[in-house]
Amino acid sequence: MYLKEWVKTNRHIFTESDLGFMLKEIFSLGNLLLYERNISLDKEKLSCLDKIKRMYLKGLPMAYILGNEEFFGLKLKVNPQVLVPRKETELIVEKALDVIKENSCGFILDLGCGSANIAIAIKKAIGKDIRVFSSDVSLGALTVAKKNCLLHETNILLVNSNLFGGFKFKSFDLIISNPPYVAEGEIRGPLEYEPRIALAAGRDGLAFIKAILSQAHLYLRNNGYLIMEIGYSHKEALSRLLAKTDRYETIEWIKDYDGNCRGILLKNYKSQIPNSKQTPIAELQ
Repeated sequence: MYLKEWVKTNRHIFTESDLGFMLKEIFSLGNLLLYERNISLDKEKLSCLDKIKRMYLKGLPMAYILGNEEFFGLKLKVNPQVLVPRKETELIVEKALDVIKENSCGFILDLGCGSANIAIAIKKAIGKDIRVFSSDVSLGALTVAKKNCLLHETNILLVNSNLFGGFKFKSFDLIISNPPYVAEGEIRGPLEYEPRIALAAGRDGLAFIKAILSQAHLYLRNNGYLIMEIGYSHKEALSRLLAKTDRYETIEWIKDYDGNCRGILLKNYKSQIPNSKQTPIAELQ
């Protein structure tokens, strides 16, 4: 069998992007037109494609099947311990890069880092002039993050921490986070294969967003910035939450290519530090 025949028979099973990524990974082909070439499939290649198809039909994300995903032009290792990096998050990274460059941010925290896709993309783009910390409550996620940091030769400090528990007050110029923001009842389909700890955020999907808003101002330097990815339906609820606080200035709602609000950029007002013992940073070696 030729590759073009296999693609013609099975193309309807896959999304166009997943099909392209799979064939690029297996055959190093860059676009769908190349799949029309007469590439002969030996038994090993045919067996591999059919195995991927069976797993995909069960709902397993293509990134988990292949063990890789592309993000911001970088190939990252992924497994079911971390979320699959998504295109919407690239918009968050783009905004973070603008903020870092325009405000000379030196200390960055990637809160709830998963595969460290955000931190690595930022570090690769900016270089050695910034210090980037990546934290996660999941040791499994940090194991994946460490592999990706080594793969891309990025000096990122990995921290095992439940939200801000491993950090000192007033440490960061920018905190960026893609927190869990999926409502409990909405975790279905392919999402069921991804780590629930990185998705589930209560009945309204706002549990972690609320927790971050209640604490982030303490860990940001005066006039520091907070960027969060949010669910497409969260703008109104988040606007009400922000209106009840006097901690942040809303700088920008970050929209996706369809015009949906998928993130928010906030600026920290000068805040008072509570009289409590500061927790030292604990780096994952």
